[in-house]
Amino acid sequence: MNVSTVKGNAKQAFGELFGRIGFGEEPRQADPAPPQEALAEAAPPAPVQLPPTVIAAGTQITGEVRAEGPIEVGGTVDGGVFSKESVRVSGTVIGAVRGSSVLLLGGRVRGDVAADSSVTLDAQAVAVGDLAAACVQIDGRLKGNVTARGAVRLLDRALVAGDVTASHFAMGERSALFGTVHVTPPQGEERDLETAFDF
Repeated sequence: MNVSTVKGNAKQAFGELFGRIGFGEEPRQADPAPPQEALAEAAPPAPVQLPPTVIAAGTQITGEVRAEGPIEVGGTVDGGVFSKESVRVSGTVIGAVRGSSVLLLGGRVRGDVAADSSVTLDAQAVAVGDLAAACVQIDGRLKGNVTARGAVRLLDRALVAGDVTASHFAMGERSALFGTVHVTPPQGEERDLETAFDF
């Protein structure tokens, strides 16, 4: 490769990168801005994903914790934990917990737990208080009542001391429930017990 070829290739590369300015050619015109109508018709921006509020292991907080985004509790909160998004507890909360979904991963909660979608307790989780959500899955220990608009599932290691109300109920072979189960039909499918057994 000779020197003039290298200079030509370098000039072309720099020209492509920098719009040929300073290489003896006319500068390129910038692309015109799109009209306001085109901007209005563009797809809506993606929702902003908020970073989680993290309460690290070893951290102790006295008072409520409230956040717009997800919350992860690895330490101890002596007060409620409230989020419009998910809440994950691997530490301890003494107070109510509320979120779009609540997941106890070996966490301990002494207070009521409520979620828009689901509440899940893994095998190491312990909760003392009532649970309410669309769906509930328990593989840990709960002392309190469970109310779900949808399904409640007690996995094999679940130990529940309280009453369960749900539209669907499933219980693992080795799980234990000390309480009553009330299965209600899903909304809109209610049955009239007065006429259900007519001949």
